[in-house]
Amino acid sequence: MKMILDSFASSRSKSNLWLVPVFEGQLSAVAKRFGWDTNTAQGWGFEGKKDQVCTIAVNNGRLRVVLLGMGKVGDFKIDHARQVIARGLRHNGVQKSKDSTVLFVASPLTETKISPEILVESLAEGAALGTYTFTRFKAKGTEKDALPKFPARLIVALDRVRLIDRKRFNDGLILAKWTNWARDLINQSQSHITATALANLARSTARKFRRIRCTIHNKKQIAALRMGLLLAVNQGSEEEPRFIVLEYRGGRANERPVCLVGKGLTFDTGGYNLKPTDSLKGMHMDKSGAAGMLASFFAAVELGIKKNLICLVPTTDNRVSGKAYVPGDVFVGCNGISVEIDNTDAEGRLILADALAYAKKFNPSHMVDMATLTGAAVVALGDKASAVFSDDPAMTRELIRAGSEAGELMWELPLWDDYNEKFKSQIADIKNCGDRWAGAITAALFLKRFVPEGVKWCHIDMAGKMKPASDEPYNPGSSAYGFGPRVLVRWLRKPTAGSR
Repeated sequence: MKMILDSFASSRSKSNLWLVPVFEGQLSAVAKRFGWDTNTAQGWGFEGKKDQVCTIAVNNGRLRVVLLGMGKVGDFKIDHARQVIARGLRHNGVQKSKDSTVLFVASPLTETKISPEILVESLAEGAALGTYTFTRFKAKGTEKDALPKFPARLIVALDRVRLIDRKRFNDGLILAKWTNWARDLINQSQSHITATALANLARSTARKFRRIRCTIHNKKQIAALRMGLLLAVNQGSEEEPRFIVLEYRGGRANERPVCLVGKGLTFDTGGYNLKPTDSLKGMHMDKSGAAGMLASFFAAVELGIKKNLICLVPTTDNRVSGKAYVPGDVFVGCNGISVEIDNTDAEGRLILADALAYAKKFNPSHMVDMATLTGAAVVALGDKASAVFSDDPAMTRELIRAGSEAGELMWELPLWDDYNEKFKSQIADIKNCGDRWAGAITAALFLKRFVPEGVKWCHIDMAGKMKPASDEPYNPGSSAYGFGPRVLVRWLRKPTAGSR
């Protein structure tokens, strides 16, 4: 679907199918503005309440208008803009329409306190994310009946369009594009996305940009880097591991970079601490952290973020074989810390630990890692939120605020040193896992030991954000979330992010 931003005056005659958001109690005002008779809508009980939808015919049936209830204007949040445009495009009246162009009349939303540029960016995101479908494994000819049908063109119309509005609308499309890129990556199974395939995809994508340096370390080179924890997790696999390093110099030459680290588990069986059958389903999505970080990095580069960026992705699968690591084994990370394996299903923190320690080479000012790390985070915050851990309060506030702007629930959990005793080992420096209590906190504390000194660090445990449990307005229930780019890019483009 082609999506453009235009003024209402020049676009109103280009479509016979309009989507019009209406706040509660404002139906008469909207009708008066356009000269419509809304008796039909009122007869059906449409009042503009949240999630109400009503289709009316006006101008003697020449124009069909889908009225989208927004609720009370005082309750409006920017994410409601993403939701309403996605909901409108997925409405039956639009799906069954033969109109090639649909017009979304954004003007009623400008009556809120949200600035037009933020509004149109969010509308672009909602439209592009809400019309996403994953078709890679659909046989040709079958998708016509199985998948939603969308018009060829969407026009988002404001009363007046400024240059900044056009730029931010395009920014929204870019953020959605890379979110959907991450979704495509996460949705693919282990048979298609191995560690090697993920590394090759990162390299081929990097080549599309002039200012990205891409280095892919193979198993022999990973061993030379003394990444014993990444190699430990990989022991049971027939597939070699890879360590992806991407560098972008968008800031000043002497400016310390921001480092983005993502967990790239292409499939997680749990190792010899084997997951139950139901828990194995969807474990090809355990690479969501890696996909989200790669997408965030590429989105930031395309948007021209004026910062130096590093993206690190350790990637492997966690399998069971005669060579696989087992509880009681001891391995040494690239910073010299020895780790006793207490649980082979606590593998994500192991591969992240080596990547975090390796980041010392780049002397970053800030570092964010992201992973589908613990079920404990989901128990604590549910399946719609991500847990945030950081040793820097300002960085935490900025990331949570960026999440709020992106419509993503994020909440800080503590890094209490009292729980460090859970890692005590009699044969190594630390264990990789404590007991069952405070699992998300102890996982974050484990990672903290591998963060280079002098770096402001944040860990995002987004285990609940692999895949929605059911359809959400712009997150199809059959697909991965693609969490990351819309939050991290919003954080990166703040002047304070990544600065000392």
